[in-house]
Amino acid sequence: MKVKAIITAVAALGLFTLVFTGCNPSSDWAKQETLQIQSYMGTIGDTVYTRETSGLYYLDLAVGTGASPVVNDTVYVKYKASFLNNTIIGTNFSDTTHFKWVVSSPYVLPGLDEGVRYMKVGGKAKMLLPSSLAYGAYGYGSIPGYTPLLFVVQLDRIHKGSK
Repeated sequence: MKVKAIITAVAALGLFTLVFTGCNPSSDWAKQETLQIQSYMGTIGDTVYTRETSGLYYLDLAVGTGASPVVNDTVYVKYKASFLNNTIIGTNFSDTTHFKWVVSSPYVLPGLDEGVRYMKVGGKAKMLLPSSLAYGAYGYGSIPGYTPLLFVVQLDRIHKGSK
């Protein structure tokens, strides 16, 4: 009786291993996301983004003349976030307040934090964040997992050191 239970357990473990190593859903989603980004890039004409080693796509719309933020600076930005189909999911351009955070803090999307470091005060940029630099595999609220996001960011002010 014990031998039969062991054989059943080994067979179940083998089937489990085969199923979960043979089909990796995150790999399929990653491929679909890459195709979605490539398709978007193909529709924007002659606009050329720089693809950073992290996977962030960055494009200056207007180069600022001020300082660039560094770790522990507080940045004050206006932004518009959208899906690649241009559906807006958030913006503060019409607000009187800024979105602010301390550069390199864990409380902001990694791609947004990275992208703002390429900017200078007074500048405006587009940042295309793959899901690995946004909300990842799980998403957030109405944003599904494995969803790349497009940000337009205007860097209005830096406070040196955290505030």
